Order: sequence, then structure tokens, then C-alpha cells
Amino acid sequence: VKHYAHSPLVVDALTGIAECQEAIDDGAGALQTYLGIQSRYPANDRFDSVQARIAFLQYHEIKNRDAGIDELARLLGEVLTEQSKAQLSFKLGEIYFNDLKEYDAAAKQFGLALAGGPDAKDSARAQFLRARSLQLQSDLDPSVRRKAIAAFDEFLQQHPADSARDEAAYDKYLLEATGASAQSGITLANGFLVQFPASPHSDRVLFDLGTASTKAHDTSGAIKAFSQLISQYPSSPF
Repeated sequence: VKHYAHSPLVVDALTGIAECQEAIDDGAGALQTYLGIQSRYPANDRFDSVQARIAFLQYHEIKNRDAGIDELARLLGEVLTEQSKAQLSFKLGEIYFNDLKEYDAAAKQFGLALAGGPDAKDSARAQFLRARSLQLQSDLDPSVRRKAIAAFDEFLQQHPADSARDEAAYDKYLLEATGASAQSGITLANGFLVQFPASPHSDRVLFDLGTASTKAHDTSGAIKAFSQLISQYPSSPF
């Protein structure tokens, strides 16, 4: 890697390094190696699989337990204040989500917060984070996927102008596209692009559309999608 940085095998070598780092429980080191691959070689053939490892390390493996314990101690002190149960459940959900990465527990706490009637400013956030928690839990338990999709649907219907709208729409799309056939992938991608034309994720969805069209032997559809991707997003890694 050091002496042959432009070799066609360098991405394979770096991926091997990252896998070794994971094997010795150096998640932080592996994450930095994977991130380096994506930033230095954005057109690499392993882009999707490397991105999947980055996401798994960030959202499941690397946990900030010290910060989580500090937050729990602070929350314990707040129990003695006049904060409502809904507010406490929301804060506990944030600790499970952000620090401990225990998404099943986070989803339950955000659900309790919503049931308890949180402040208006926290309601949309609790609903989004509950859906996101279910999505991340579905990485480990695929049976939760439909529940996560329904949660994002509910969020989008009740908070169509919220700042998290674009992320919620894209996360829902990803869940629905998981394991979809080529034809279903085309339908999902087209639907997303029509409904959310200004999404910051449109380049990725156009790439998915082109890929699905190729698999479905729709040459004209693939050419159209990839041409649009190149013309509208010339700096996209896709």
C-alpha cells in the first residue's frame, strides 16, 4: 500500500488490512481504514460493501459506553426534578441510540415518549428516532424491517415539513429496496425520484435505477438513468 498506492490491487490490500483490524477488535482502526478507501478511491469496485462495513461499525460495533454511563448518571439526577416521564423517556432513548447503540431499547423508549405526549418540539424527533432505531435494529433482526417502514411512513405523513424528511424518505426507500427484484427496484427508484426530486440522495437513487434497469435488461432505461446521473451530479462518487 505504501509503495504501490496506484496499483489496481491497493483497494484489496487496504480492505484486507481493515478486515484484520476488525478481527483483532480494533473497530476504530478498521473504520478509519475503510473511510480512507472511500475517500481516496471513490470509484472502487468494492464501494458498496466497504460502505456497508462503515455503517455497521459506526452504528453497531463502536459504542461510547463511558459517555452513555455519564448521561445515565445525569438522567438519574433529573428524575428528581419536575421533568415529565415523556421527557425522561426521550432522553433515555437518546442515550441508548447515540452512545450505547442499543436500538431495540431506544425504539421502546421513544415509543414511551410518544405515548406520554412529549413537547411538540420533541414529538417529531422522537418519531423519527424511533423509526431510525427500528431500521438499525433490522440490520440485526430482519423481521423488524416492515415495522421500520411503517414507522417512517407515519413520520412522513405526520411531519411532512420536518427537517428530517429527506433522511426519513431515503431510509424508507433503502428498507423497501432491500432484497427487491430488479423490476421492483425500478419502481421504487422512480417513485422516490418523482416524490423527492430535490433529495440529497437522488444521485444514489439514480445509480440504483440504472443498476436495476441493467439487471432487468432495460438498456434504454439504464442509459437514461446513468446519463442523468452524470449530467446532474458530475462530482458524485456513483
